[in-house]
Amino acid sequence: MGRVPNPKGRKAERAAINAVVSLFERHGHIVHRIESGNDVGEDLLLSFVEDDETTGDTIAIQVKGGVSYRASGGYRVRVGGNEKSWLTTNVPVVCIVFDTEEENLYWCNASRQLRDSPGARKGVKEGKKRSVQVSKESILNDESIRSFGLKMCGYIHDVSIAHVLGKISGIKFDTTDYLSYFVNQAGEQLIFHQERGVPYATLLHEDFDWDPVDFFPDEITGEQRARAMGVSTLEDMARLTGYKIPEGLADDALNMSAAEMLDKMPVVGGRLIVDKNEMSWLESCAEGSKFWRPESR
Repeated sequence: MGRVPNPKGRKAERAAINAVVSLFERHGHIVHRIESGNDVGEDLLLSFVEDDETTGDTIAIQVKGGVSYRASGGYRVRVGGNEKSWLTTNVPVVCIVFDTEEENLYWCNASRQLRDSPGARKGVKEGKKRSVQVSKESILNDESIRSFGLKMCGYIHDVSIAHVLGKISGIKFDTTDYLSYFVNQAGEQLIFHQERGVPYATLLHEDFDWDPVDFFPDEITGEQRARAMGVSTLEDMARLTGYKIPEGLADDALNMSAAEMLDKMPVVGGRLIVDKNEMSWLESCAEGSKFWRPESR
C-alpha cells in the first residue's frame, strides 16, 4: 500500500504557489507553472515585464508553504540534490516561503547564496545536507516587488557577464567563477578569472592572444613575491637565482630591498609584464576573490 501524502502539507504548498502567482500576475509579470511528477527544485518560471514589454530576464522559483520552515531569523529551505543545478544554471533560482499563519511571502536568491558561501567555493559535495536562509526582513509584497525585480534583474546581468567575457576571450567560464574586466591605457582588454576552490587565478590579456597565464594572487606584489622566494635583499636574490649584480651595485646590495627591485619588474605568472594601473587592478581582484580560493595551498 502506497504512502498517502500529507494533505495538510499539500494544501499549504498549493496556497503558497497561488499566493506567489497572484502577486506577480497582479503586477503584470508572466508566470509559468512547472508541472512535474518529480521534485526538480523549481515550481515556477517568471519572466519580468516592464512597461508592458518583457525585459528578457527570467528566474526560476521554488515555493514552500507552511510554518515548518521557520528558523532563527526567518526560514530555512533544504537544498537537497538541487545544489549543483542551482549553482551552475543560467537561470537564477529564488526560494519563496509562504508563512501560512502570517500569510506573508519571504524570499532569497538561492543561486547567489550558494555561490557566495565558503562551502560552495570549495566545490559541491554530493549528498551534503545544506540549506538556504530566508531572512524575515526579505518580505515580498506589493510594496517590495519592484525592488525584488531590480535586484534579480541586476543579478542576472552580473551572471551574464560570464557569457559576454567568454565570447570575447574564447574561454568558457562558469557562472560561479569570480571574473573582472579591465581596459588599459592602450585600449587592450584584460580578464581576471578565479575558479571556485582553485588556489591560483588566471590572467587573460588581449595583447597576449588571450593565452591563459596562471598565477597565485597572493604573490603578485614585490613584497609578496620576495616573501614567497624567501629573500629580502638584492644580494639574496642574486644568490638564489645566480643573477650577477652589476658593478656599482655590489656595495649597496646588502641594503637594497628585493621587494623594491621586484616592484620595478612587475611580472605575473613569470611571463606577463604589467604596468602600474594593471597591477592595482590585479591587487583589487586578488582581494575581492580571496574567499574563492582554499585557505592555504
